[in-house]
Amino acid sequence: MDNLILYDNTSITINEGSSEYSFAKTFDAYDDFHGTLKLLTETNLSSYSITNDSGLITATYKNKRCKSTSIDIKWADDESVGELLVTFTLEDVDLIEKSIRDLRISQLAQNSAIVELATMITSISKQTEDKEGG
Repeated sequence: MDNLILYDNTSITINEGSSEYSFAKTFDAYDDFHGTLKLLTETNLSSYSITNDSGLITATYKNKRCKSTSIDIKWADDESVGELLVTFTLEDVDLIEKSIRDLRISQLAQNSAIVELATMITSISKQTEDKEGG
């Protein structure tokens, strides 16, 4: 088994045979799959490594995101779900798209601060007028 070491240093045990654009992991329960999927954020995949059983880094990748997953169900003898073999497909992050998105987020924060400041100035101005007039 290999390990995927994410940007936040979270380690995920994965099946051997990963590549730059995909890796597989076997889960015993859907909740485990969902928990792993939540870890595969764009930030955590901005820089990550694959290590082997000995802990040696076999690959390092940057600027990926989880594009899709495919799930193969292995049924148990009692017809319940035995295992989920999930293949995660990754893709490159478009760095221009990311920069534009980050710029938009920054602009929204600036707009919010400007509105808050304008509200504060209006309130202070009204208080000053009330004191002078009354």
